[in-house]
Amino acid sequence: MDERFRDAMYRSHDQVFSGDPNGVLVTEVADLRPGQALDVGCGEGADALWLARRGWHVTAVDISRTALDRAAAAAVEVEGRVAWARADLTVTPPPVGAFDLVSVHYFPLARRPDHAALRGLLDAVAPGGTLLFVTHALVDLVRPGSPPPA
Repeated sequence: MDERFRDAMYRSHDQVFSGDPNGVLVTEVADLRPGQALDVGCGEGADALWLARRGWHVTAVDISRTALDRAAAAAVEVEGRVAWARADLTVTPPPVGAFDLVSVHYFPLARRPDHAALRGLLDAVAPGGTLLFVTHALVDLVRPGSPPPA
């Protein structure tokens, strides 16, 4: 799922996702004191916008320029609270200890022997901060008769 794949996915529809923030984010973060947040794989920006409207300063990162352009266009009312950045966080880790919240929803994080990408996300959480990592259950990703994902 590289940049080309993601850009094609976003260009294939006027809107890929609902525009609503992820329910787990709303439930788990609603009572946290706002600070610096990293929205990993922000897509069209619903989570970043929700956080910004609640006082967070958000760095919203995605590999897709198409998704980021779409998200930024919807972010007029929170201008200055969200920094939209194109990056591949599996290759270039975020700054160490920089975020009070690192929010990762359904991010395709392949298992690697050194776990560098995962370690980069863990290291980005400031002392006392929160890592919110939401993913699919492996059972949902495995087709009958196929091996489990690596």
